[in-house]
Amino acid sequence: MEATISLRRAVQPLLAHDPEDRAVSAFCAAVLNGLRRSNQRDKGMLYLSGLLSARGRKTVRNIASPVGDRAVEQSLHHFVANSTWADAAVRGALARRLDRAVRPMAWVVEPMTVVKAGTRSVGVSNAFVPQLGRVANNQQAVGLWLATEGLSFPVNWRLVLPPEWLDDKERRRRAEIPDDLAAVTPEECAVDAVVEAAEDWRLNRRAVVLDARHGQLAPVIGEFSFRAIPALLRVDGDTELLVTEPSVPGYGAGPVTAARLAASLKGLRLPVPWHEGTHRTDARATLAVAARVVLPTVRGRAGASARPHPLVLLAEWDHAGQPARRFWIATFTSGSPAALVRLTRLTRQVRRDFAEVGTAVGLRDFEGRSFRGWHHHVTLASAAHAIVSLSSAGLLGEATKPAEDVA
Repeated sequence: MEATISLRRAVQPLLAHDPEDRAVSAFCAAVLNGLRRSNQRDKGMLYLSGLLSARGRKTVRNIASPVGDRAVEQSLHHFVANSTWADAAVRGALARRLDRAVRPMAWVVEPMTVVKAGTRSVGVSNAFVPQLGRVANNQQAVGLWLATEGLSFPVNWRLVLPPEWLDDKERRRRAEIPDDLAAVTPEECAVDAVVEAAEDWRLNRRAVVLDARHGQLAPVIGEFSFRAIPALLRVDGDTELLVTEPSVPGYGAGPVTAARLAASLKGLRLPVPWHEGTHRTDARATLAVAARVVLPTVRGRAGASARPHPLVLLAEWDHAGQPARRFWIATFTSGSPAALVRLTRLTRQVRRDFAEVGTAVGLRDFEGRSFRGWHHHVTLASAAHAIVSLSSAGLLGEATKPAEDVA
């Protein structure tokens, strides 16, 4: 009873009379509306408030510190680590509101690596991290972001669990890992997060921008093609392709690497201007060329056809006299090289927002040991990220409107 009273007192400041505070309160209430019980919604509001205002790492203790009540800290810990509220439903509500309010250009898949000192955090392992270029004791996760030129928002997450966690019954029990959860690769985690957004949440489908250089490319293309989800995938220069245009060098000659095909097309390169985010004055340019190709084989977990799917190779050069630096495969053939380059640059927007906003609201800060708790924390941290970014862009009010009021 004392914890409930303290929670209600703590939540009251979120219901202030300042218009901006009212907008924050309305947005939180809308996102948390799916929680069944009012005390869960109160705890969610308080946790969000702490993510937005607590100094330092966003631990439960720091989040509860403004209240100064040990009972509230214990109650919040239970809410995040043990309570059975449906985090996917909250992420879905968040994603739908953001989709309507900001009309993203694309969905960007971005990995999140959390370096850890100990071994008890769920999913932690000593493994090579491509993003760090070294072996580290870490958690690895995959985030799905809705991105525009100037704003991006995390809306869905998957924690990558290594085999040593899934094969150890005692570890599974302590971390409360669901019995039906099997080992999947980071790429499969990414596909699952995208599919949930497209099919379960029914968001307006956008091109998925994904770095596929560290896994198997063909299954990813097969899954997205089978589900009619457009994708733009970064690949290595040694990726083998088949040319499908008779006028392009290499047609009919069998597999050719992306780098070799790009070199044969360098005479057709065109300058493509681009800019960082909303800074239109910071204009830059890349040289780009595109060609229609297919993969030699394509197979997917959902039983996708092995018939080659029509693809487009996009190659980019930073300098005319040097080899191509970046290679991308688009599963849709309607975009111009300039349009594809704009989509690729959204990955920079996501990384910048992760560093400037996501880190500040504690996306990496969960210190508990439960699988459920990790997903609860990143879900609420994603909502806090949305509040900060929407407020800075003057769009928080737009995101609180009912669906029928959004033009």
